[in-house]
Amino acid sequence: MRQLLTLRRRRVVLGLLVAGAVAATAAGRAAEREGDSPVSEAVHLEQAGELMRVFGTLEQRFGEGQVGDYRAAIAQRAALAQVAAPGAAGTWSPVGTGPLIADDPTYPTAGEGYSRLAGRISDFAYDAATHRLFAAVASGGLWASDDMGGHWRPIGDGLPTQQVGSVGYSPAGGGTLIALTGDNAFGGYTYGGAGVYHSEDEGATWHKAAGVPDGAMGFKVAVDPTDPSVVYAATGVGLFRSTDTGRSFANVDLPTGACHGNSFAPGCFLANVVTDVVVQAPDTFGHTGGTVLAAVGWRAGAFKNADGSVQAPGNGLYRSDSGVPGSFGALDVDGNGFAPQANIGRVELGAAVGPDQDHGYVYAEVQDAVLFTTGKIEGLDTPSADPFGIGIDPTNTTTYLNGVYVSADFGQTWTLVADHKQFELPTTGSVLAQLSALGFGPGIQSWYDEWIKPDPTRQDANGVPTRLVLGLEEIYQNRLTALPVNGLTDFQAIGPYDNGAHCLIIAAQPACDAQHQVAPATTTHPDQHAGIWIPDGQGGVALVVGNDGGAYVQAVGAGQELTTAGFGKGAQEGFHTLLPYGVTMAKDGTIYAGLQDNGEMKIPVDGSQHMAYGGDGVFTVVDPNDSNVVYEETPEAGIAGSTDGGMNWTSMAPFFDSANFYSPLVMDPSDARHLFTGGSEIAETTFGPDTNAASDGSKDWAIVFDLGTQQHPADVNATADEPADPNNIASAQAVLGDAAYAAFCGGCDPVRDHHTFGAGIATNVGGSKPPMRMTSDGWHIAKATGLPKRLITSVTIDPHDTRTIYVTLGSSHIRPYAPPGAVGPDGLDPTGGHVYKSTDAGETFFDISGDLPAIGAGWSVLHDQLVVGTTVGVFTSVEPAASAAPGHPLHFAVLGDGLPAVPVFSMQLSPSDPNVLVVATLGRGIYRYAFSASAAAAPPPAPVAGAGTLAATGPPSGTAALGALVFALALAAIACRRRVSAPSR
Repeated sequence: MRQLLTLRRRRVVLGLLVAGAVAATAAGRAAEREGDSPVSEAVHLEQAGELMRVFGTLEQRFGEGQVGDYRAAIAQRAALAQVAAPGAAGTWSPVGTGPLIADDPTYPTAGEGYSRLAGRISDFAYDAATHRLFAAVASGGLWASDDMGGHWRPIGDGLPTQQVGSVGYSPAGGGTLIALTGDNAFGGYTYGGAGVYHSEDEGATWHKAAGVPDGAMGFKVAVDPTDPSVVYAATGVGLFRSTDTGRSFANVDLPTGACHGNSFAPGCFLANVVTDVVVQAPDTFGHTGGTVLAAVGWRAGAFKNADGSVQAPGNGLYRSDSGVPGSFGALDVDGNGFAPQANIGRVELGAAVGPDQDHGYVYAEVQDAVLFTTGKIEGLDTPSADPFGIGIDPTNTTTYLNGVYVSADFGQTWTLVADHKQFELPTTGSVLAQLSALGFGPGIQSWYDEWIKPDPTRQDANGVPTRLVLGLEEIYQNRLTALPVNGLTDFQAIGPYDNGAHCLIIAAQPACDAQHQVAPATTTHPDQHAGIWIPDGQGGVALVVGNDGGAYVQAVGAGQELTTAGFGKGAQEGFHTLLPYGVTMAKDGTIYAGLQDNGEMKIPVDGSQHMAYGGDGVFTVVDPNDSNVVYEETPEAGIAGSTDGGMNWTSMAPFFDSANFYSPLVMDPSDARHLFTGGSEIAETTFGPDTNAASDGSKDWAIVFDLGTQQHPADVNATADEPADPNNIASAQAVLGDAAYAAFCGGCDPVRDHHTFGAGIATNVGGSKPPMRMTSDGWHIAKATGLPKRLITSVTIDPHDTRTIYVTLGSSHIRPYAPPGAVGPDGLDPTGGHVYKSTDAGETFFDISGDLPAIGAGWSVLHDQLVVGTTVGVFTSVEPAASAAPGHPLHFAVLGDGLPAVPVFSMQLSPSDPNVLVVATLGRGIYRYAFSASAAAAPPPAPVAGAGTLAATGPPSGTAALGALVFALALAAIACRRRVSAPSR
């Protein structure tokens, strides 16, 4: 109980900063018992883990390992699609129809300003000849709309990966669509891609381009307006150029230093991260066009790895008059008015392209690498990290934004347009500006969400753009849109974080009231990743923006201004692109899922999709016999329960010293009131929705095991010593009756936290005493001999023998965009397969991966055969899982048709029909599969009252946190209901 009490005391202190409890109704029911509402639920802004690091590490569960693994896995998937296996001949079908409904008054998410939602969009392109709009959905493939976002249809299912970071369209080659694969968000679930693909028939067929290596993040496709056969691809491993409309590419070899031209040399992987590229168009001001400006912008800049090597010494701007390989020069940003080279992190660019504009103008939005790596305001020193004793460290930065800049000579010299302080003014109408006193200001996620574009239809007499729109967490526009944007400029939020109906800080009330006298009914979803202007030819223009909630479109006539309400309810019809982590199903067919940045989703039997809780949803579990009893989880084990199907929620979170972003939450298949979760400790309850309800603590979570630290496992007295000896924290769990297993990692994220990786399994099976609920008796750390040191993503217990377990392993690294050794020695074991079996309660393991694609696996279930979800889809073993033995691995086949090659995060067999499987795909929503009647199914455990959901499939889930929050500050009282969320840093 040492850690439990310590964390409770800390959260009482933090309660002075963010006090109160998650209310159980939309109206804000009475606060929960004092001290039992964790800060992680109250303020789940996406930057909480970034700024305060209250809860340990944020880790990536699975992805490709070595460079080329993705390519090999794709080829292996194609081969296994020809293999026959019992029950594998069926067809997958998507579950859930229509957009995610976020304003259903039945649930407490209504009123935040969000209406219709989909998954995260990373880029847009437009074909002016056909008036067709294209959208790259970060983990959800490529989509097209023929009616300016009114309806969408998938055109990228034939791609070998659904990770698409950018899309470009060129009229050359009869019309060519170019897809740059690889996500670009720098988050914990940022997957590298499989290169560049092109299509001449709008996605009916796709062809691989030569020259761009696998495993790279995909940032931007740029078509040369002077020659549409010339195409540039800004990737995580350099800038590439094509002269044949995307059929083949060559590395232009930016002069970034010792690592130039080769990101795969030791210590070089982060040295050539090109976050954007623009090509100058010809104009009437003397520019002939074709000049190329590129930004190298790894988010941490020249930060040093644990071994002392520098991650990205060459962050900055690079320019060429022709774009040919070898012609680029590095601009001296320290002397040309741009952000200092040491401070340059992620950079996004926006060039003037309007027919009446001066195309020497280009704009840049810059994330600050120093603020990102230190978390501190430069030059500010105080004698105490908490001088007022209220949990506020005034030296902590409230943002990672450096500023916005403009150049009139296409990058050679620059002028500051706005620094981060301007965006924090309460007069901007930004919701996050009001939270700056809490440590969360505009641009705190600028490493994750940025874009900037001038309106091509608005300029002064000298051709200088007069309307500039940019995206951070919110959407901003310059306030005076008739004046040239060529110097210091005032901005206002036109897409605030929520509907702006609340003034959060009393000190800012007058200015706040002036901005929000009439609150708009809707706003855009937060976290802006993409934007495109589409002129209508009549002087008007449409602005299309993409964010973590999908697409939004606002069309205005000549001279008209953009407004918050003008974005409407969102342009999501046809998308099936949500990013669920955990999925669970009740016997009546009701499905719940935890969604990245879109809370807890409920899909009733009619197939409609509803947001029932806000924030970031992670795992979720439901009582199989009563779909009204459900548990959702926000990051870092922020758990809430509902007994009325999500209409009302009660906080029931445990209190861990530290926890993973994707903390496991599991339900016992034999007892729906028996739940497990874990952070630095393992917590158990048998009280179901009554957990934490007793004022005397008699129904609190029981801390049954302390995982200790990497160097001192299972030592309750161990104290983490960062980075040498980090806490061990749970990554996956499983429970069946009295038997329980908890996988863990210590130093889970070498890229972010500069730890050496460690992993293991704790269990109460096979110990000194028989397994028993709600006690620490028998808990120990198994030897796990034969199991590679990689992230354990799921544990599955054999329902016939609790000493037999199956585990899935992630890739050999934590973040898919960074291969092994990207940050030097990291302690990860790149060898071995991705599915292992133990028959002695985790003491020894043997590899049963067989011919399964050698790529990260995320989950498994037993259906007589072993069904495995991986980064490239779902596979089933040909033989029964029980036949797997040392030296006799399983053989696999692709399970069914119709599921794109998308990462599968979790799976569950229906508790009413073991021949029905539902899966959570990270980017394509929920899918369902029905095994053929001839396929044998493993019988479930003997049912008892309240039989659980997972039938021993490994870590199920919880989801997101939203509710009415009451903030109490020593300096100012704040009151507001918030929907908040968090991406993996």
